[in-house]
Amino acid sequence: MSGTFAQITGYTGGTVCSMIASAGNLFVADKTNVYKWNGTAWSTVSSSQGIESLALNYADVTKLVGFNDGGGYIASSDSGTTWTTLGGTVSRSAADIPWLATTREDYMTHGMAVFDPATAGQLIASEGIGVWKLPSAPLTQSPSVTWQSVTLGIEQMVSMNLIVTPTGRVLYACQDRTFTCFDKAKVTVYPRNQGTYYGAPNTLSNTAIDHGTGIDFAIDSESYLVGVSSTNQICSISRDGGKTWTATPTLPANITSSNVCAGSVAVGNSGNIVWVPSGGNATAAYPSVTNDGGATWTECLFNGTKLSTLTAHPLYLYNQYTYQRICVAADKTTPGTFYLFIYGTSPTDALTDATWAGVWKTTDGGFNFSRTHAGIFSSAIGSASDFYNAKLKMVHGFTGQMIFCSGDDSVNDVAANLPLQLSTDGGETFTPIAGLYEPEDFCIGAPMPGRSVPTVYAYGYSATADNTTRGVFRSLDAISNPAGATWTKINVPWVLGNYDSGTILGAHPSDSFGRFYLGKGGSGAFIFDYLDTAGLT
Repeated sequence: MSGTFAQITGYTGGTVCSMIASAGNLFVADKTNVYKWNGTAWSTVSSSQGIESLALNYADVTKLVGFNDGGGYIASSDSGTTWTTLGGTVSRSAADIPWLATTREDYMTHGMAVFDPATAGQLIASEGIGVWKLPSAPLTQSPSVTWQSVTLGIEQMVSMNLIVTPTGRVLYACQDRTFTCFDKAKVTVYPRNQGTYYGAPNTLSNTAIDHGTGIDFAIDSESYLVGVSSTNQICSISRDGGKTWTATPTLPANITSSNVCAGSVAVGNSGNIVWVPSGGNATAAYPSVTNDGGATWTECLFNGTKLSTLTAHPLYLYNQYTYQRICVAADKTTPGTFYLFIYGTSPTDALTDATWAGVWKTTDGGFNFSRTHAGIFSSAIGSASDFYNAKLKMVHGFTGQMIFCSGDDSVNDVAANLPLQLSTDGGETFTPIAGLYEPEDFCIGAPMPGRSVPTVYAYGYSATADNTTRGVFRSLDAISNPAGATWTKINVPWVLGNYDSGTILGAHPSDSFGRFYLGKGGSGAFIFDYLDTAGLT
């Protein structure tokens, strides 16, 4: 581009959100009004409509539309001289991803719209849950408008948790729309409905934005699921594998959707639930247990003490629901046994932490915990990593075996010396797993054929003080030989051409060898079948 620019003076509107030019006129939207510059003067052509995005029909430049942030729009057929507010019924259809049409989205959080230069009159718009088209956008009053989804391939779910059951079912928790559950044979089929509902889809009893954080299945029935989230039902139970959900009959006394909610949850047998909510320190966000599916709740005891009473130096378990954190886990081989990680105080109070920080165990269903391992895992390098996205996961099928990771240490993308930690004695001692550093998450999958020890997959670095080796790695001997574990890099850091970070991993030792799932920070989840065994015995 060459030439010179001259400033257009006299504009008195707010911050420019969008602008287009048509027939010698410039139109500007500032999220309140639409203004026109005709070459010599400014005028207001639409007032108080909240318009923040403008689109020009290049097939007929006399036609323009403007959108507010809820998806409502105005239109002009005379080069912006007059504008019409389009009313009528707005609906959605989604042949590509069916749940986009059934989820509550009456307020279509609009981003940007353009006319398709290849299809005359077709309008394409991005909004909160996808990308939509109007094959023939009405420019005058219409009794109804139906947006059609064209979102396939650019899903934007924010992964929070991913659990795989012994039969290979996938339990997926995400921000905005809580939970989705897939049978292994249908894992690539998009569901008709997404999330938990207080009432029917598209009714006001279902709050649109509900963040799912924790989800788990019962030992005695994979169809019995428990999920915790930020709003709506907060603690939900499904008895049909995630097809339908109902709220628990009651909630612990400390649970409020505006503050204490979501968090981490683990399930023993059906009805036995241990819940660590998020929402600050344990004086408010304390762990609770139920043995009757939420009909009654009891605050968990730690060496006979309620954490809610430690007000002088409050303890932290799960500070806020935006963390991708797992701090309570059920030993699926031993009903009634749970493990729970307490970070400690923030700011640190050494005397309190010496008494409370570490891994705790219960064998009575979650009512009474005793400490098996003292201290946090990132203190050796002076880091508070264990406070944020740390995860404690059981090695399913192996009694008392578990792995801990501290999660991402910082925002500088340089690996810290924070390896995975393995315990094979019920959380009493932990051994660093060599060769992989600062993993954001990990999962434990099926052993290689001919072996009995599960495979470990992780998203991290193969060297410390490094920012070039990040990626997804596999180890066949991380559990059998933690001090000498070997890791194979499965792919480059940006998997499948997707530049979003991998933050959540899921697998199960009973599933197929090589199968694991990678949840991304803002673009859904990926399925991997990594079967390479070249050179391995």
